[in-house]
Amino acid sequence: MSGEREALVLEVLRTDVVVIGAGLAALSSSAAARRSGSHVLLVCEPRAASASALSGGGFRAPADGYPPEQFFLDIVSCGGLLSQRSLAKAMATDAGIVRPFLEEAGLKVSDGARPGLFRVDSGSEPPGEALVAAVSRLVQDAGVETVPGLGWELLLDAGGAVIGFLAYDAARAEWFVVEAPSVVLATGGAAGVYLRTDNSPDASGDGMAMAFRAGAVLADMEFVQFWPVCRLSDGTCECLQPSSLAGSSLEAGDGKNVTAEVNLPGLTAGTASSSQSARLIYERIGLGPDGAGEEIPLRLSSAGGSEAGSGARSEETPTGDVVPAAHHTMGGVVCGDHGQTRVPGLFVAGEVAAGMHGAERLSGTGLTEAVVTGHRAGTLAAGMASRGSGGSAGSDALSRAARDAVGRTVAQLESGADHPTPADAALRIRRAMWHSAALVRTRESLDTAQSELNKIKRAMPLAVDTSDGPDVRAGLKTLNLLLVAEAIARSARYRRESRGVHYRRDYPERDDAEWLRHVRVRLLSGEISLDISQGLELMEP
Repeated sequence: MSGEREALVLEVLRTDVVVIGAGLAALSSSAAARRSGSHVLLVCEPRAASASALSGGGFRAPADGYPPEQFFLDIVSCGGLLSQRSLAKAMATDAGIVRPFLEEAGLKVSDGARPGLFRVDSGSEPPGEALVAAVSRLVQDAGVETVPGLGWELLLDAGGAVIGFLAYDAARAEWFVVEAPSVVLATGGAAGVYLRTDNSPDASGDGMAMAFRAGAVLADMEFVQFWPVCRLSDGTCECLQPSSLAGSSLEAGDGKNVTAEVNLPGLTAGTASSSQSARLIYERIGLGPDGAGEEIPLRLSSAGGSEAGSGARSEETPTGDVVPAAHHTMGGVVCGDHGQTRVPGLFVAGEVAAGMHGAERLSGTGLTEAVVTGHRAGTLAAGMASRGSGGSAGSDALSRAARDAVGRTVAQLESGADHPTPADAALRIRRAMWHSAALVRTRESLDTAQSELNKIKRAMPLAVDTSDGPDVRAGLKTLNLLLVAEAIARSARYRRESRGVHYRRDYPERDDAEWLRHVRVRLLSGEISLDISQGLELMEP
């Protein structure tokens, strides 16, 4: 096997800037870096279903009647005053680039009912898919080369600066290396750590884990936003827009009508807190500290209207079994206002980054953030690469570092049949997080989640056939899932208050005097360590 590894990592691709990801943030980063004159590689998995592609194509940006100052205040207020001010200011200042960027990609948009809101007009095609397809063509036409693969481990020089990264191509069952002085992680969030998510299950926090292992700091990992009403079918969740549920009713498993109890009318009218409704529905399906532990979805019935889900179009009203589902992770990698991290040469964009949204994300800002932060990170990454500001190492040193990384990784994957498979371990992780670290948390429930994660860690390595590409990929994704899940669970236990989407039954009040600060997570000698920031700025602009 060692001989095979030696040969596999000999394939080295070289570029100025490499972007890892498949969604709008990755595409925006790639376009910006290419416009700056850099040679750019975009590394993503062919089958990746990004949150951008699954989205409803909605944006929020300053407009007539909605000035940048108000946009900034809305971001900060919705975020429980915890938003990193430099990032929110950058968003409010630069959001004007979004419409021209979409128009350049050949997309049409239609304005919403309120100033500042607009949506991709895609006709019968799901808007998220149309958005990603159009911007992908724009990036391809600009000369960005796409390489299939899953980014796995950053490679650093002796001074801790990025010199490239190790990736895995499951289709060929081969490792390869990309050498680059600037790496942009735009891999999306980590909603896939939960059993119920309206994201792809592949949303396993890959970029967060990759940066974390390289020495980057994570923050705000306890803040996970759940979409309140999602239709559950064959284990997958489709988010339903509250406006499509007017006149609908919800019935619990015991036959009781709980429409008023979970405030569905207020949710559809836009007057109720979606986070609060999501918590009430979570408890009503039998979960949470006071629940029976057995999930029994609510039954949605409707008296009329039209459905407007995450891209779906139907003349019939939505009905069926519904649950809340993990939708967006506010936490991620600590960064500055151009996506720069504490690891020289490493940049982040989109949902993989921390700080923008604080404790809760303002509606309509996810895709706007992807374009703005992608543009900023790609531009700076290209500038730093052109100035030779990245790390340096010879080809022998790069190959040696890659071989060592393969060896460490395979040691976590090769085992006998008495160890868990990636699928078994991933399911246990997602169940533990869904039942014990989701919408209603206590110290006891979070300890239960951590105990299950510890059992999985003790059962390592995973049972993986290292000659089978898809099996290796599943193993790598599961290792990421486990690392990020623990960061979320431990951060949630550390924050002893309730704020935004983080609700502690044992600490139900918001405490600005003690907790108007960020929980930060570090990986020290392989162990997770937590502390709190002394201010709102996680990293200076």
